[in-house]
Amino acid sequence: MAYTADTGGGRRARRCAAGRRPSAALLGALCCALACVLAWAAPARAQHISLSDLVLDNRAGNITVRFSLDMEDEGELEKILADGAVLSLVCEGSLSAARNWWLDKDVTESRFVNRLRYDALTKEYVLERPGGDAPRRGKDLKELLKRAWAVIEVDLGAFDVLQRGRSYTLDLDVSLKYDDVPAWLRSALFFWSWNVAPSARYRMEFQY
Repeated sequence: MAYTADTGGGRRARRCAAGRRPSAALLGALCCALACVLAWAAPARAQHISLSDLVLDNRAGNITVRFSLDMEDEGELEKILADGAVLSLVCEGSLSAARNWWLDKDVTESRFVNRLRYDALTKEYVLERPGGDAPRRGKDLKELLKRAWAVIEVDLGAFDVLQRGRSYTLDLDVSLKYDDVPAWLRSALFFWSWNVAPSARYRMEFQY
């Protein structure tokens, strides 16, 4: 009886509730955008980064890690970049001091970042180092990366933090990942890997 007596109000309530629902067009647009992002975030074949010539050196009083990088298949990268993706090469280095009864003590850490994109207007690949020198450009991606990544240096700070007779461990983490993924999407798909290539980890133990 209550439903029959309040038919008009019920219809108004249903109309108000319907007005608060997201439109089908909006949901469709969000799903389409998500599908596009996931499409370029899942390349046909996994990339691999190889590291060589790893050297720890004293350069002008600073601890410097020097190494070379090589990408195995630039063809897949070209496809990803041509689709509009922006990539970041991130190299993170850390130095820790060994301790007998406790966890190793962190001494210093630093990172090196390169951003890689394709300029459709000039038809060139562009490699940038935020806060660094002028961007490198080239129409041949393989040659561009070969020149830019032939020698990479990561500055870990003053050499005088090292103590004679102590053992140290250098850890280096190298990854190539999508740079322009919206923060909301990273949060929503926290289980999704945004790496173009699996992270490569390297360790060097030495005594000073």
